[in-house]
Amino acid sequence: VVISIIAILAGLSMTGVMMGRQSGEEGAVKSNITGLVTLLEQYAVETGGYPPSSLSFFRIPSNGINEGIESVLACLE
Repeated sequence: VVISIIAILAGLSMTGVMMGRQSGEEGAVKSNITGLVTLLEQYAVETGGYPPSSLSFFRIPSNGINEGIESVLACLE
């Protein structure tokens, strides 16, 4: 009986730990996105517009996958 109670308590505590960890990871992702938005807004103010959506502007060959975000990263370097 004691072992069963310990197992139940351990299971409940692990659930709480996992939920807390997931919440922390979500907070980090939200923070990263907010930072990117800030950088893009700053870029738009400084240059008068947002980054191009094509890598051809930079004369960088593209594989056609994720080209928009790659273009953003090229602008922010």
